[in-house]
Amino acid sequence: MALTLSAGIVLATALAAGAHSFNLVMIAPDDAEIRQVMRQAFLIASAERDSHAAQESDGHLGGLDVYLGFAGIGDGEAAAALAPDILAAPLAGTDAAAVTALAASLDVVSLAPADPNSAMSRDMLAQPLDPGLPAFAQAFEAETGQAPGAEAVAVYLAARRVDQAVRQLGGVGDAAGLRALLSR
Repeated sequence: MALTLSAGIVLATALAAGAHSFNLVMIAPDDAEIRQVMRQAFLIASAERDSHAAQESDGHLGGLDVYLGFAGIGDGEAAAALAPDILAAPLAGTDAAAVTALAASLDVVSLAPADPNSAMSRDMLAQPLDPGLPAFAQAFEAETGQAPGAEAVAVYLAARRVDQAVRQLGGVGDAAGLRALLSR
């Protein structure tokens, strides 16, 4: 009886802990420099809200801890090993059909690249979530010493889209809701 109760408590604790975090895997070229730029842009976006000292995650999106990983479009095994809740393909030119197929094979929600010239993208870049924070371009330049390129902007916008969707739904458990919000 005590063993069953203990196992139940451990399982409940594990499920509760999982409800406070999620894994985001970005599809990226196998290029260390591009992945570093992508990581830096992501970290800026994930620190805009809900971040705190001594966090162990890669930041916060939607009020939850988020862990970031990278995989190539043709490397389903690497993507699967990272146990994604969301598979994001933020870079323009990424094969959307291949991303959709990979997401379907992993049974996860995918996020396609955003058009950086769309009204939604321009609004996101023009209006920081907290007026006290510097604009993304300023934060990126302060962090890296260079202006953000297309890859950095695309990742920043993808992270902001994920933040909005996860925040609206209160988590990543509603796959249909995530798909609907991330497809806008």
